[in-house]
Amino acid sequence: MKKTISFISIFISGIIILSCGSEVAQKNHEKVVICTTQTISDAIQNILPNTFKVEALMGSGVDPHTYKSKSSDLKKLLSADAIIYNGIHFESNLVDAIQNISKNKFVIGLGNIVPKDGLIKTTD
Repeated sequence: MKKTISFISIFISGIIILSCGSEVAQKNHEKVVICTTQTISDAIQNILPNTFKVEALMGSGVDPHTYKSKSSDLKKLLSADAIIYNGIHFESNLVDAIQNISKNKFVIGLGNIVPKDGLIKTTD
């Protein structure tokens, strides 16, 4: 429960940080949030205000486990103001790129905040 509250606090803090800036900058530059999957994008779009542009990297019906990223996908990730992904190696072909980008950008791995004892192992 404490980890969930911590995540919510970090998430809200991140949104506040992304929202900061002069009115001129906000009018000229819409904050872009890239979500790896359509499911995450739909949820985040319902949470964030309309001043954010939320995009899904993978459309509906795409299997994130076998997804092969394109150079245009990496460009989107690099130009985003924030990245939100599932985590727990769900997007296995994007993990390295996302981890590298997280050194300089606001990145949240949703599955990575789940307490380890709350995870159910599906393979040995």
